[in-house]
Amino acid sequence: MKKRIIVLSLIAAFICQCGLGPDFSGGSTNTGNARIAGVLINNDGTRASQAFVFCIPSDYIPGISKNSLICQTITNDSGVYTFDSLSGGSFVITAKHPLHATRSYTSCSINNNDTLKLPEDTLDNPGFLRIAIPDNAIYSKGFFYIPGTTIASIQTNSTPGNHMYLDSVPQGIVESVRFLTLDDTTSRVIRYQIPVTGGDTLDISNIAWKYARTVLLNTTETGANVSSDVTGFPVLIRLSQSNFDFSLSSSDGSDLRFTKKDNTLLPFEIEYWNAVSSTAALWVKVDTIYGNNNTQSITMYYGNPAVVTSRMFSPVFDSSNGYMGVWHLGDTSNVVTDASANKFTGTKLGALQQQPGMIGMSQLSTDGTGYGDLGNILNPEMNNFTISAWYKRTGKGLNTIIAKGPGFGVSPSATYGWCMGFNFYDQFHCLVASGGNTWEDTGTFSIYTMLPLDDTTTWHNVTAVIDRSDNNNCKLYFDAISQPYYSSGDIRTVGSISNTDNLRIGTDASSKYTFKGYIDECTMAYTARSADWVKLCFMNQRRDDKLVKFKSNF
Repeated sequence: MKKRIIVLSLIAAFICQCGLGPDFSGGSTNTGNARIAGVLINNDGTRASQAFVFCIPSDYIPGISKNSLICQTITNDSGVYTFDSLSGGSFVITAKHPLHATRSYTSCSINNNDTLKLPEDTLDNPGFLRIAIPDNAIYSKGFFYIPGTTIASIQTNSTPGNHMYLDSVPQGIVESVRFLTLDDTTSRVIRYQIPVTGGDTLDISNIAWKYARTVLLNTTETGANVSSDVTGFPVLIRLSQSNFDFSLSSSDGSDLRFTKKDNTLLPFEIEYWNAVSSTAALWVKVDTIYGNNNTQSITMYYGNPAVVTSRMFSPVFDSSNGYMGVWHLGDTSNVVTDASANKFTGTKLGALQQQPGMIGMSQLSTDGTGYGDLGNILNPEMNNFTISAWYKRTGKGLNTIIAKGPGFGVSPSATYGWCMGFNFYDQFHCLVASGGNTWEDTGTFSIYTMLPLDDTTTWHNVTAVIDRSDNNNCKLYFDAISQPYYSSGDIRTVGSISNTDNLRIGTDASSKYTFKGYIDECTMAYTARSADWVKLCFMNQRRDDKLVKFKSNF
């Protein structure tokens, strides 16, 4: 990793001095007492002798700044180089091997009269940067460059939409790439912290955003362990101080952008953003998550204060990927907000408290009386459907997670509707009906796990899949594992599921069996989700996220 080094201590003198070796053009005019020394290694582990090394002020602009600012030397047989008589300041140390064409890059700062010994650095194969010229007159005449180096593009003077290239860029983290406008010699940062890989070409797009991070999506056995492709998937991205510097973005995250590798914009939503605690949760809709793949990635852009984006940049949870209702349940006010395109927002009733949840905040029913009332919505009629939620119970026995109808302990009827929760024996249970008098009659279907799920200490995810094609295609998942179940009735005989009851999260229409505990991320979709979809949700949303990983900066 190429890091910015601040001098901490003095070292003994090295034998190689600035200016030793062949007579280069230019030369340093430094007359201070600072000294920088280091050692270069070839990429095969041997000492890099006879490598050219350059010490250049970090604000140096190729073709504009004086060449006399460049101090140059050659490594000795041990790969050692030294620059003496430097004035204090910030510098970039670059090196290249004349035979192998390998290069290195390190930035550092030093005070006058101090001596700085840099860590060993490796000469490696360089990479290339390809910069997309935006449709903006500012970039019509000038050039791109890396400060503190002699690396620069040709002058743009070309139609926006074309590309400029920076060749032979040393591998590692380049601190910044800038653009110099020739008309007024204005220098603009187009990107900070650019990770360069030897032999690869890195595309730099959307240059109004100063920062970009690569987000890896791993579905192999070392990641989410999903074998088939999943389409229209909302990827959860958690940000924290361990993977994101909140000071580099806008105060509410409104300057974020996400793209695919081809620079196609991806819809995203900010569920919550707290710059003070350095925590955030974002949802990004990716058209296809490839199964058994560890090379897929998307790019997150930030650091553009001129951009203002609404928190719902574009619907992530819409009917095109099956979603009919999505309640994150992090509301602080007396509402229950729907993040789906339908905007089925309801009201909190009873004793509900906002509490830390599985993803951001959740709702806690402190005394078994609190619930969310969404009104008369989501009659599935003849649709397949999937219901899912995260929960943490504080009490056992009958607990309703979500229902549109009278719920548990009630006989079926033509207007029964549907219900999902835990029965008297703590079995995960889903009921649907469009008729009948008992749960074995035509027009009814009841499905519940063979084993009780009575844990009250940990967050869990449950999903019920109602597939009208056959009882065997209906599924109950507990933490993404399909559960053995009992069933009665026949889903194929159930007609149009509809009633006039209000849909409620945390209780049924009669408020009889209210959920005791925490509920988070409750969703309903008019589709029968696949096992891989359910698993991908769980693996992505669990606290030790197995799908998403930010690419390391070496």
